[in-house]
Amino acid sequence: MMEGGRYSRSPIPPSKRMSAAAVAPAGRPTTNAPASSQGAIRRASVTKAVAAMADAPAPDIRLEEGTKAVINDPAVVATAEKALKAAFGEKLRLTPANTTSEDFSEFAGAGVPSMMFNIGVYEPEKWMAANKSGTPLASNHSPQFAPAPKPTLQTGVTAMTLAVLSAFDQHARGK
Repeated sequence: MMEGGRYSRSPIPPSKRMSAAAVAPAGRPTTNAPASSQGAIRRASVTKAVAAMADAPAPDIRLEEGTKAVINDPAVVATAEKALKAAFGEKLRLTPANTTSEDFSEFAGAGVPSMMFNIGVYEPEKWMAANKSGTPLASNHSPQFAPAPKPTLQTGVTAMTLAVLSAFDQHARGK
């Protein structure tokens, strides 16, 4: 591409490059991403490559800690579990602790009794086929995430309503 009488390796129009550089201190774009994210590492590599193609300064990339892990309140879980077991029976599956990290953790960290839970979003046949083949299904942060809308919404609304009502009931009883 010819630009200002010289060849440029950048597919990015000059106006876009300049506006991106103008918002960063000293013309050095900064990327802040959680250190635990493999995606952050890939984005850092892509960012450096794009800067090199645009003949721009190398970006200043700092990988920083993300949000804290979500820690469910045991009393909230116990109360909700009773209501959810009554409603869903054998379909209810308790999962072991994992390293889920969402901004939701800020509520629990501030002392708000909290519980984060997941609901199944795929048709049982699709879920069983994925388990059999070892091919993971897309999670909620993936662009390929495609839940079955009607049963997912019905289950989610029912589960959330029961969890909240059971918490209100426990609170009303002074427990």
